[in-house]
Amino acid sequence: MLPFFWTAVEWSKQFGPLAFPWELLGYSQYELKYLIQIADCLGVYGVSGLVMLMNACIFIVLLFVMNWQWRTFRVSRQLLRYSIVIAILVMTTTVIYGSLKIAQTDIMINKSNDRSIMTVQPAIPQQEKWQGDNRISITQKMVQLTYSGKKEPIDLVVWPETALPYAFHSKHQLRRYVLNAIKQMHVGVVIGTPTFINRENQIYHYNSALLIDEKGRMISRYDKVRLVPFSEHMIFPAFQNLWRSLGAPENKFSTGNEGEVLVLNDIQMGVQICFEVIFPKYARSMVNHGANVLINMSNDAWFGRTACPYQHFSMAVFRAVENKRTLIRCANTGISGMVDPCGRIVSQSKLFETNTMIHHVPLMSERTVYATYGDLFAVVAFVTSLGFVGIVLIRSV
Repeated sequence: MLPFFWTAVEWSKQFGPLAFPWELLGYSQYELKYLIQIADCLGVYGVSGLVMLMNACIFIVLLFVMNWQWRTFRVSRQLLRYSIVIAILVMTTTVIYGSLKIAQTDIMINKSNDRSIMTVQPAIPQQEKWQGDNRISITQKMVQLTYSGKKEPIDLVVWPETALPYAFHSKHQLRRYVLNAIKQMHVGVVIGTPTFINRENQIYHYNSALLIDEKGRMISRYDKVRLVPFSEHMIFPAFQNLWRSLGAPENKFSTGNEGEVLVLNDIQMGVQICFEVIFPKYARSMVNHGANVLINMSNDAWFGRTACPYQHFSMAVFRAVENKRTLIRCANTGISGMVDPCGRIVSQSKLFETNTMIHHVPLMSERTVYATYGDLFAVVAFVTSLGFVGIVLIRSV
């Protein structure tokens, strides 16, 4: 029962105003490509359950071999045999499925049309990013990096989250400079920028991704759906005064619409901004709305030189596997890169380095079991766990 309980707890971490499903157990396996292919059916929660099942079986074997007693319990030979058989069957089935799925996916990749997508990583320190005097220099750096990195025909350029630290559509001179540069390069660009709209005499702010076509026209945008608690929005409005007294910012951003896809020619982008990528349902929703490539824009300068940027990147790997879509990640200071539909890391930047990378991206359209049915395994684990607890309570009465 332990894998079911563990999975149920992990699944529940995505709900509520403080939801933060960071570094689930399954993410620890992100480099084991044959093992993680089951995520296209069971999601990352299936991999978490697998890891916990293997640990439980190994624990039972160790108890028997070492003749250890766990509390008042000793492992019988029958339980030992069951544990060994279950571990071998489950692991063998998982690896065989992974091998077959990778071979099948590679065939689809080879048959798919591919497009060239360039990421721009400016590596702007966080303490400099929001100083008003730096707006011009930051804008110039983004444009110049794009110019210098475009060494071959490109279908799309991706800039990171809040690449332009101002409302792009409201800064006339800087907007004209960027749009003219895009027209000269004749390439579509996805730009991370704050935006706002005036609706019924009230201003609504958004953390957005603007899509600009090769003619310099702003054709669509995606507004971030999942906001970071205490940073982008304040939870529990009744405690607003308390949060402000503790130094929290004003309730700044509004939420966008889940599942919106940005379209440029035949590139249908499912954009996730920053930590949205750790919520599997948002990538899945975009795929179900037609996304043939996933894009994660982020500003991980907040994390500094810690483990967090590496963890953030490793979790993005699973969104590619679950939906069998290429995932392009573009971060301000790293880690930027490309993950193919099998979860293989094709390219990966270093932290705090300025670079541009060109990725050749297959446009996939097939829908996985996970994309169709979502977290069915996790729901079953949750219901099973509740049922088990219920039976135990009834028997104890």
